Amino acid sequence: MKVFASVALLAWVSPTIANELTLSDSNPTSEITEENVSEKTKEPSSIWLLGVRYSKEGSVYLDTDDDQGFTPMFAYLGKHFYLKGFELGYQVNPMGSSNNIAFSIEALTHEVDFDDSNNTNLALLEDRDAALMASLIYQTGTIEAVLSQDISGEHDGLSLGLGIGHSYELQSFELELGANFVYQDKNLSNHLYGVSQAESDLTSGNIRAYDASGTRIVQLNASLKYALTESSTLSFEIENSRYFGLDESPIVEQERIVSTSISYLYLF
Repeated sequence: MKVFASVALLAWVSPTIANELTLSDSNPTSEITEENVSEKTKEPSSIWLLGVRYSKEGSVYLDTDDDQGFTPMFAYLGKHFYLKGFELGYQVNPMGSSNNIAFSIEALTHEVDFDDSNNTNLALLEDRDAALMASLIYQTGTIEAVLSQDISGEHDGLSLGLGIGHSYELQSFELELGANFVYQDKNLSNHLYGVSQAESDLTSGNIRAYDASGTRIVQLNASLKYALTESSTLSFEIENSRYFGLDESPIVEQERIVSTSISYLYLF
């Protein structure tokens, strides 16, 4: 069950942790960093990246198995414009700058398919359609702040993210440690974890109606990268996410999930 964007897996070109996010679901892995790029090309005008990722992502929802499988990874990184999966953005300063401001539009975010659940009542609820999110991103050094707003009218929700990360060179390996804090407002939380009275009626009241409030998420992640060649990288990532404010939601089973992934990325 995908809660956050499933294909926009590539982080902004900087030594930072990506936003939601999400989460999410989603929210995304930091496979592309300033270190990945600058060591291979000096002041590039553009970079293309292709890769594949196998992931196993935990779910907060009732009787829902971990989401696992292969996902393609794609990115074009220009001096100012970039395309990463379903995210199109523009950054004010050139790619790789230590300080930057970016604006982006991302599709297919915050999508939930309740048919993935083994719970027959949960499967009766309406699926949460994907939204189109506009984001303002500020990055300085290893710190990144993200403000995202739904502009499609799907849920009119807003999220705020703050991330920090650091890299350590270990001979042929690179270790990256990071932490994220994400706040999802009432509208976004209701979209993901709320239950309307009409939906409750579909389950004959077996799932009660629930009006969600704001949700907070704390994420800790680590990735270990190994350079196979000058242009290709193999990486393993693990992330622990702790949700706060969901203990009353009737469709949430657990507030702590662990996700793992292994990725191959080729730069050209």
